[in-house]
Amino acid sequence: METIEFLINASVAEAYPEPVPAHLALPQWIKDQSNKSEGQSPGPGFPDNPTYKRCVPFMDIMRTGYIIPLWCDVVFSASTCDCGEADCPKTIMDVSWGRNVDGNKDLMPPIEKRNWQSWGNIPDLATSVEGASFTFNNPWIIRTPPGYSTLFTQPFNDVTRPHPNIKLFTGLVNTDTYFNPTTFFFHIKEPFTGIMKRGTPLVQVVPVKREEWEHKIIPIASNDENDLQLRNERAYLSSSLENGYRERHGCPVRFT
Repeated sequence: METIEFLINASVAEAYPEPVPAHLALPQWIKDQSNKSEGQSPGPGFPDNPTYKRCVPFMDIMRTGYIIPLWCDVVFSASTCDCGEADCPKTIMDVSWGRNVDGNKDLMPPIEKRNWQSWGNIPDLATSVEGASFTFNNPWIIRTPPGYSTLFTQPFNDVTRPHPNIKLFTGLVNTDTYFNPTTFFFHIKEPFTGIMKRGTPLVQVVPVKREEWEHKIIPIASNDENDLQLRNERAYLSSSLENGYRERHGCPVRFT
């Protein structure tokens, strides 16, 4: 079993909520979802149709890796642009945090405003927010074994966290050699006002082994070994009313 390390300044370690395995931080809407659609079945005697919660690939990616929580209460507020132009469509986002955080030399501000306007040129990121580019600062240094990088992303399959109006970008960092906290760039898609609470699941962290790859294109011919494997797989899945994939291929990786 490999080990991923989360390192923190000892003088303020107790101020920060610790990263946790992702399976311990599943969103409430997943917990509330039933495994089956009650009263919906293919016919009499058949089990009720499964919901997305029974989709093993969907759930496995949400349980993979670790979650870094937001370490400080953050207040977002929207105000009218003060550029002086009449009927300006832009909105200013103001961000503040905690209480006396800026006065504590050991604590870093949780967010920095970047104003990297070019990021707004990415398709589907048009916004009415003036200066919509920010980074979440990260107090944790992540260290992985030699040959392993770390994928940082918005929690998989969850558009509600950290907030529906925030787009957190995905990045890959060589954390076996880069010994420094990684910041998390995000873009505000729509103006909003509210508090993002300390402990909010912020970033999903997934160790990734670096390997060289090549690819091949292989046509499947009738009755060759690939065709037979495919037909056997489909026959097995067709013979099972429930849990066919889980029984044959379910082998979850443990993150502790």
